[in-house]
Amino acid sequence: KASLAIMLLAGSAGAAGAQVLTNEVKLVPISPPLLYSGAGTSVAISGTTAVVGAPYGGANAQRGSAHVFVKNGAAWTFQATLFSNDPDNADQFGTRVAIQGNTILVSAPYTELVPHGLGAVYVFERVGTLWNQTAKLEVTTDFGDAAFGIGMALDGDPAVVSEYGFQDPGRLVVFH
Repeated sequence: KASLAIMLLAGSAGAAGAQVLTNEVKLVPISPPLLYSGAGTSVAISGTTAVVGAPYGGANAQRGSAHVFVKNGAAWTFQATLFSNDPDNADQFGTRVAIQGNTILVSAPYTELVPHGLGAVYVFERVGTLWNQTAKLEVTTDFGDAAFGIGMALDGDPAVVSEYGFQDPGRLVVFH
């Protein structure tokens, strides 16, 4: 059963401000749960919005998704499922996710639908309760077999995306 557990912090206890985790809420990104989806492979949270990557579409599929949840009061509710506008059969969309405010990044490090190497990162923006893909980040030079989007971080502006390949040392690419 694919599920994600989010632990809510309930205050400090002990020496040096240690946090105590007290309440577990299970969020199931796909209903009914899809076996082998990889849901929970990557997770990110910003304020009251959480995003969960599910890079596999189930048994024998590697076209993934990302799932958005929002916290309203004490309850977490499902808000959206994100897909790329140009899905590729083995892209593993959802391998990594990042969120900052109303912006979500979702990587598809194995998509071949790019002019240079492998991989892309998709940018989604929230307006109200709707999420729309607004950009696709790609490398602009040939990195060969690089898996662009295998790691990433978002802190407003900039976004940092990593890539690596079997025959290269790996790189960080910064987007503004």
